[in-house]
Amino acid sequence: MNPLLNQFVTEGRDLLEQASRALLALERNNQDASELDALFRAVHTIKGASGLFDFAPFSHTVHAGEDLLDAVRAGDVIFTPDIADLVLEMLDRVASWFEDLERQEDLADGAEAIGEDLRARLRACIGETDQPAAAALVATDAPATAPWPADLPVSAADLGLSGGEIAYLRYRPLETAFFTGDDPLRMVLSAPGLVWVDIQRPEAPVALKDLDPFLISTSYRLLCQAAPAELTEHFRYVADQIEVTALSLGAAGSVAADPLHDMARALLDSQERVLENLSDGPQQAGSLAATFEVLSRLARHLSCPDVEADLAQAQEQGLSQSALHGSLVALQAELGPKSAPASDTPTAAAAAPRAARAAEPAYEGAGDAPTRKSSVLRVDADRIDALMNLTGELIVAKNAMPFLARKAEEIEGTRELLREIKAQHDAINRITEELQTAIMQIRMVPVGSVLGRFNRLVRDLSRKLGKKIELQTEGEETEADKAVVEELSEPLVHLIRNAIDHGLELPEDRKAAGKTETGLILLKASQRDDSVVIEIRDDGRGIDVERVKAKALERGVIDEEGLSRLSRDGELQLILTPGLSTKEEISDLSGRGVGMDVVASMVRRLGGSVSLSSEPGQGTTVRIALPLSMAVQRLMMIEVEDGLYGVPIESVIESQKIPTSRIRRHREGEMILLRDRLIPLLRLRRLFACRDEVESDTISVMIVDVEGAEIGLVVDRFHAGVDAIVKPMSGLLSQTSCYSGTALLGDGSVLLALDLPEVVECQFH
Repeated sequence: MNPLLNQFVTEGRDLLEQASRALLALERNNQDASELDALFRAVHTIKGASGLFDFAPFSHTVHAGEDLLDAVRAGDVIFTPDIADLVLEMLDRVASWFEDLERQEDLADGAEAIGEDLRARLRACIGETDQPAAAALVATDAPATAPWPADLPVSAADLGLSGGEIAYLRYRPLETAFFTGDDPLRMVLSAPGLVWVDIQRPEAPVALKDLDPFLISTSYRLLCQAAPAELTEHFRYVADQIEVTALSLGAAGSVAADPLHDMARALLDSQERVLENLSDGPQQAGSLAATFEVLSRLARHLSCPDVEADLAQAQEQGLSQSALHGSLVALQAELGPKSAPASDTPTAAAAAPRAARAAEPAYEGAGDAPTRKSSVLRVDADRIDALMNLTGELIVAKNAMPFLARKAEEIEGTRELLREIKAQHDAINRITEELQTAIMQIRMVPVGSVLGRFNRLVRDLSRKLGKKIELQTEGEETEADKAVVEELSEPLVHLIRNAIDHGLELPEDRKAAGKTETGLILLKASQRDDSVVIEIRDDGRGIDVERVKAKALERGVIDEEGLSRLSRDGELQLILTPGLSTKEEISDLSGRGVGMDVVASMVRRLGGSVSLSSEPGQGTTVRIALPLSMAVQRLMMIEVEDGLYGVPIESVIESQKIPTSRIRRHREGEMILLRDRLIPLLRLRRLFACRDEVESDTISVMIVDVEGAEIGLVVDRFHAGVDAIVKPMSGLLSQTSCYSGTALLGDGSVLLALDLPEVVECQFH
């Protein structure tokens, strides 16, 4: 994609999120002027940036939305829910167009018709018809041509015009045009058929100390050999800032002595004021450098080699106020007497070809002034991923060092070599850990980028269901790996939809239950150890556990015997079972029994866990715990027969050698009693269909936490922990249960990472 277009799409999406948040906040409190201003600024910036590209439906639609919001700000239009719906529709349409631009660098077919319809409805809110802005500039009862303006210092004869169309245009750019992507001078100099331009300074001069170089105070007058329609098309993105008139080629006032001299004189006058008002401070060096650049280019254009030489010498000796002032005086003398202006308004006029050359130095010189550097760097995710892959290879290389050290130990007379290998391993290990930490910091993003997206979802569903709902978020600044944050969106959508449809009551039901009519959904993020925890809490009716149990029995999810062994938490966990729903009727929101199952499976796939708590009549809380990073994982290695397997270190509680005499049998299962805790055993040899293990007086047991339950994994041997890049299974192996992925060890062997919830599911169900 075109880099400029890519930046427009990326920044435009950020602005859309800002606009959506501001609009939803404004809908809750339509008297909040700050949110209205934030909404207007976001839409205004999108409109201004779109002017860099030729996507007319896009720009015209956003412009209509901007005009509507401006009317609301001015108090001419009252902000209502219907207007909120219409502006949200516009934002959705803009988001869709951003998708088109990213996919094909152009708007999809039918964009013009869609834009016209939306534009007409936006303008109807302020009592306007959606006629093109260009057409609105020319009144229907205006004469075909207007007389030559009396205040123009040139005539048609002065410009060598004897026939054809001539148009007169006045352009007053917004003071903040630079901030919306506009470039007034470039737009003026590229106007079709330009033959004359006049840059007008403000009538009231601005003191240098009050001058803001990023705000525009000038305006422009243009004469062009082009039809008015052609000019309005060229200035279509700033149509509200121009006036176009067709002129007759009659005689007019006399031309100024030399327009080029007026332009140069204006530039010299401005630099003279800069030097006169120059004071000590951090801006002094920048001001001297900018003045030097302007004077050097003027000297070159006016063919003054002596002045150029003096300026070059001044630069070598260090720019000073007095040296630059001397060159400025020399250039003023070269220009001769100042030509009389044609009116009281200060002007700087020039014929078009010379205007472009004379205006260019001052325009380009502004870029030499010091600018504020951004503290935020946008980095392409693909580049970060490539860096992460390199880190993975470095980790593999690091893990190979201990194997080399052991081999060296087996060879006589290699103690010195062994010490060097171990020292090198320590150095590589330190560098790798630092690199890993640095990369992980780059990948960390605030979860608020996801949590802030659900205001719109809550707003739309609450209106659809006739419920009053308030969404609150906490802990938006909590950070996690970007891959984790991106994966959070879908499960959270399911949970919020369930909370709205199942959990929160209608206003009249809440009032009858002694609650406020407005239900609350709280999204809370926090960091706990090496995990990020997301809580979704509502103050609704809660989960009817008895109904869940009845539905589970009805659907065959569990039998009576299995149900009798479940704790209350286990009974609540039944809601995560595939195909289970307590909703009697299927709607487009819920009732199919797939939402909570999807949440559980997605979270488990990411190496996380889901837990629920609920109180009847008080509400429900769902907690999702996910690892902070999905890139590098710390695994505890275990050996079963000839295979090496990895268990996430955060799931490991302890490892012990247990005498076989302590094993107890319950029905068909084995259990051990460990510090007053009854822990079921899972023999991995049997699960993996290995050969029967050799009988021994002890067994190696690793106690792991699987979704809040303790399970004892019976293994052959324990090994040290290892940092590994776990790659998901691909191809046919992606359908294999019990494994979350594979990792490459330093000696070239493959480690299989276990998916503990799936392992337990395979064994006990």
